[in-house]
Formats: sequence, C-alpha cells, structure tokens
Amino acid sequence: MKKLIFLISLGIWSALFFPAEASREYISQGISEISRASAEEKDKTFLPNIAKTPPAKKIESECKLSADTSTLPYEIQIVFQRAVQKAPCNLLQTLRSVEIVDDPNMPRALGGKYTIKIRKDASKKPEFESVLIHELGHVTDIGGIYGSPQGGISEFYDGDIPVFQDDESLVFYRISWESSEQKKSISLSEDFVSGYAASNPFEDFAESFHLYIVHGNVFRAVISKNKALSKKYEFLKNEVFGGVEFQTGNADENMVPRPWDSTKIGIGDSISKATKAKYSSLPATFPKKIEVVGYRGKGN
Repeated sequence: MKKLIFLISLGIWSALFFPAEASREYISQGISEISRASAEEKDKTFLPNIAKTPPAKKIESECKLSADTSTLPYEIQIVFQRAVQKAPCNLLQTLRSVEIVDDPNMPRALGGKYTIKIRKDASKKPEFESVLIHELGHVTDIGGIYGSPQGGISEFYDGDIPVFQDDESLVFYRISWESSEQKKSISLSEDFVSGYAASNPFEDFAESFHLYIVHGNVFRAVISKNKALSKKYEFLKNEVFGGVEFQTGNADENMVPRPWDSTKIGIGDSISKATKAKYSSLPATFPKKIEVVGYRGKGN
C-alpha cells in the first residue's frame, strides 16, 4: 500500500516539474498496482469457495495395498478406502485388483483372494460400503488366513480346492458346520448373524465379519444369548482384529428373526416381504438365495 501511495504521489509531483509523458508513466504504474492488488484480494476472497474437481488418481490411505484403484471412479475410491481402513490391513495384502463390471445379472459384488468385482450400479445403493466390507471379509478369509498342503486336507472345500488343516479359518467354520455344505445337526437359525450367513461357512465368515465392523453393538447384544455367535465373535476379535472392537450400530436393532442380508441392517428392509411371509421363522436349513452378496473362490 505504501508503494502505491508513493507511485501515485510521484506521478502527481512529476506532472508539475516534468513532461506529460513521464507523469503518465508513473500514474499508469500506480493504477496498474491498484488493479493487481484488487484482483489479488478478490482471488483471496473467492477462490477457496470454488469447487474443484478432484484429480483422477489413487487415493492414498494408511492401509497400503498393492491393488491399484486409480481407474475406479473417484467416489468409489473414497468409499473403498473408507471400508479398507476398518478392516485388518495385514490380512488384505493378497488383493490385487478392484474392478467395475457392467453386468446387470451379476450380484452387487464378488470377492475372491485376489480380486473384488463390483457391479456398475452397486455404488448407488445405500448399503454399498457394507457390501465392500463383506467382500473384504472374503479377502481376509481366503487370502489373509490360509493353510498349506503340508497341513493335510480338511473336510472343507472351496469348490474343488481343499481348505487345509492348518488354515485357522477352520476354527470358525467348525462352530456351526460339518463340511462346506452341511451344517451341524445342532445348529439353529439363531446361530448365524443372517439368513445368508447360513448358506455356507464362507458366507458365514463374511457376514459375521461385516456385522463385527459395522454393527458391533448389535453383534455383542445377540452373543449374550447365543453360544455359537459368542464363539464366532471371539474368534473375529482375537484372531482377525487383534482385540479391536467396534462401538458401531444400534444395540436395539431387531435381530429376531435374523435378517437375510446383514448389509442392509438399519437402512431399510433387510429381508424381502415374500421371504418374510414364506420363511417367517427362518428354519435351520435356509433356502438358497438367487442374488448372492459374494463368493469364496481361490485364484480369482
């Protein structure tokens, strides 16, 4: 400001003692400085309020994965990284890619050891982050917790691929399951966090994993009345999350009967009216669901 006053004053003074051209030069400089200062002040006032389009790049997060998500839409990157921060990072390191699939006939998402595939319109659903957490449960179960051929073959198979005896996930599976397709004769519908969890031991793990993170208060409320769920909760707490627990969800959420899909708890009807009418008591053997949430598949 002092510089502006000096230049203008010098211009006026020069007009009295020097030729007109010289005075115009100094006055012009003074006006130019005023214009530039005014523009800078305006920029300072308005630029911070301009909404900038985020750059198309990989969102950095505390959990570093080798999976490249930079080609995903920015909004999906944000939700994905938010989901990852809630999961056990050390058990997600086999994940190599996250893909968008334009196929209206596929489930909302599919999760395997190396890949998560997301149906193109799934990101518009209110339960999208929960669906991603469910799929991260599959990645954790398959890629993060594993056995070796030296351990021997167990009674559980992932399709044609055996789950080995030294795979710690077997501790979880054997709480309610005799094999990949057969529940224990003493298992009840209440021993699962959802109807879909009772489809097979792998969905049992992923659904329980999701409930543990997103509805921790709900999970703790139901385990006080169910020994099988209490064992599943303790396995996740001690073997997967290293003792970390989540103060999430509404402990008063109605879990009787169990919802079909845990990813929709608290955001709407988690079980269809037709299913409610036909399976109101949710028997020990659940009907197969056409639209599955995910899958367990080694080598995907």
